[in-house]
Amino acid sequence: MSISKIQLNANLKIAILIIVSITVVFVLVVISMRLYYTSGAAQLDLSRPEFSTVRDQTTPQSSFKGIDSKGEVNQDEINKFNKLFDEKLKEINTIDAFSGDVLDPKKVKFNNLRTPQ
Repeated sequence: MSISKIQLNANLKIAILIIVSITVVFVLVVISMRLYYTSGAAQLDLSRPEFSTVRDQTTPQSSFKGIDSKGEVNQDEINKFNKLFDEKLKEINTIDAFSGDVLDPKKVKFNNLRTPQ
């Protein structure tokens, strides 16, 4: 086998690798976009351009109840985190994940949207 045939085989293998990689990526993107639209996540995504009018109707929370990301890690902060975590855990545990009303707007807390005029 000459050096030119070895070089040709190497180039062919690289070209096949690139083509197969692009094909796999394309197939995965198609599958993920199909899941995005069929799962209902697309209806909840307010960053999409067609929801610009609804985006203005949302009311953001004025204060974030959490811990300081730049603060010290001491026992007081750990206790504060544990308290906030336990409160959220109680909220989550009240929702029955296998019931039909999991995506009820009141359960998901979408009830603070202003009605369109």
